[in-house]
Amino acid sequence: MLATREALEKNEELFRVLADTSLTPIFLVQNERFVYTNPAAQNTMGYSDKEFLAMDFWEPIHPDHREQVKECGLSIHRNEHVHGHLEVKYVKKTGEEGWAIFTAAPTLYKGEPACVVSGLDITKRKRAETALTESEEKFRVLTETSRAAIFFVQNSMFNYVNPAASRILGYSEEELLHMKYWEVVDPSLREQVKAYRRALISGEQVPRHFESQFLKKNGETGWCDLTVGHLKYKGNHATVIIAFDITMRKFAEIALRESEEKFRVLSETSPAAIFLYQENKLIYANPAAVKFTGFDPGELLKKNFWDMVHPKYRDMVKEIGLARQKGEQVPSRYEVQYITSKGEVRWAEFAAGLIDYKGKPAGIVIALDITDRKQAEASLMESKAQADLYVDLMGHDINNLNQVALGYLELATERLPLDESTREFIVKPMEALEKSSRLIEKVRKLQMMRSGHLESKTVDVGKIIEDVVKTYSTVPGRDITIHYTPARGLVSADELLTDVFSNLVVNAIKHSPCDRPLVIDIGMSELHEGGKDFYRITVDDNGPGIPDERKEAVFGRFSSGANRIKGSGLGLYLVKSLVESYGGRVWVENRVAGNYKAGSRFVVVLPSR
Repeated sequence: MLATREALEKNEELFRVLADTSLTPIFLVQNERFVYTNPAAQNTMGYSDKEFLAMDFWEPIHPDHREQVKECGLSIHRNEHVHGHLEVKYVKKTGEEGWAIFTAAPTLYKGEPACVVSGLDITKRKRAETALTESEEKFRVLTETSRAAIFFVQNSMFNYVNPAASRILGYSEEELLHMKYWEVVDPSLREQVKAYRRALISGEQVPRHFESQFLKKNGETGWCDLTVGHLKYKGNHATVIIAFDITMRKFAEIALRESEEKFRVLSETSPAAIFLYQENKLIYANPAAVKFTGFDPGELLKKNFWDMVHPKYRDMVKEIGLARQKGEQVPSRYEVQYITSKGEVRWAEFAAGLIDYKGKPAGIVIALDITDRKQAEASLMESKAQADLYVDLMGHDINNLNQVALGYLELATERLPLDESTREFIVKPMEALEKSSRLIEKVRKLQMMRSGHLESKTVDVGKIIEDVVKTYSTVPGRDITIHYTPARGLVSADELLTDVFSNLVVNAIKHSPCDRPLVIDIGMSELHEGGKDFYRITVDDNGPGIPDERKEAVFGRFSSGANRIKGSGLGLYLVKSLVESYGGRVWVENRVAGNYKAGSRFVVVLPSR
């Protein structure tokens, strides 16, 4: 018995020595618990020997395979005939999963039944198998959906091309697989490309990433970004080429270089000052900017952009400039005062925008000196104020004097014993004074219109025309007939709309012969044009008409037609000004087509309210 025990202990010691030095995991299981694990098992699964000895033998096994391993181990313990060779998944202490082939067999440990298990870690193999399967699928999906052209070259022939290669080059896949690789290379580069591939195959150090030109089926030349490598494909060496079509990018680069050159030429020859600034520093100023500010280039680029702006505007310009660089919406044009190197205060108009400069937003400002214009505007405003004063003077004081003179002349005609020849010396000045008063009234109305002091409202143009007809249907010493069928038409206008139609009727009366009847026909109709509604009003007369070459001119200031009674020429100018201020238009045409001598037709078109 002693010899047997010694032999058993010797065998166990031998087992422990062999197991401890084994590179493969070895476990002893007894009564469903680990009783021994070798260092390889501990290294593989990450548990210490103490941790293993506190575990059931199935605990390190992945839940998917745990029952299978448990049943196998218990069957061996019961000395049942079971398969002791399992390929299962295990879980490391870190939670990482692995794969192993476990082989189990019954044994004795310290005289009691036990199970010895040896393991072969196949995690890398399983991952490789999975990776290979996934890789093949990924390669298929990647190459078939890739925007990059992918080529395999063997023995100078294309052995594989993806759909993108066919699309970029214009050849079908079948055509490419019957072509040599250099046939799609620009002819001027073919020998260079052949030499490159020979060097690549021979193992020389050559660039693996570069740009080159290619030749399409239609004869066009394009540019591609190439990455080149080599691998085994179907048992033989193959050159792998991945190419991105960069033709548009190359064109853009060329255009950019041309644009930069154009900017340089433009900025250096521009009469306008051009500044570029980032954050708060000037980074570029053209020659005109040097002249504009009076500072020399080196001194100018040391300044903040707004240092040259007058203090009154400096905060505004600074806030706008910084906000623009942040992408905020700010005015692109504004006028400010600036100070030259000599301390002179001048005016400038800034046109500003945002560009990308060296990867960062930069402000660009184009500046024009508008000092002369501002001075001219100030003079113009002063002149306008004086003109308004003169109009007010004429409309009030002079008109009052006219009325006084008319009053005295009327008294003279009533109280003085005048014969016909001497009466005319009184009547003619009275007529002149009345015309003067009417002219002053027209000027006053033009001033009212242009000043914007009149309030627009909805008015019935039909009612206004009806009132005008009543006013001018009876004129002493004239045979006048005005035809008008009352109608309703609402438009947006002011109180001067009456003057439009009274001036047209007066114009017809004034320029028609006094010795024959005058017929005026006024009509109004609805008009739909350009998706909008209008009213079209026509004023026809049977007067002498207006020659075609004079039709445009009659609406000008102080215009008077040939064969017409001389007048101020402001009547029709007032008509045109008023109609256009209402958003309408007016023109004159022949009453009878092709015959201007049969009379005129004035057409007024006003937007419907």
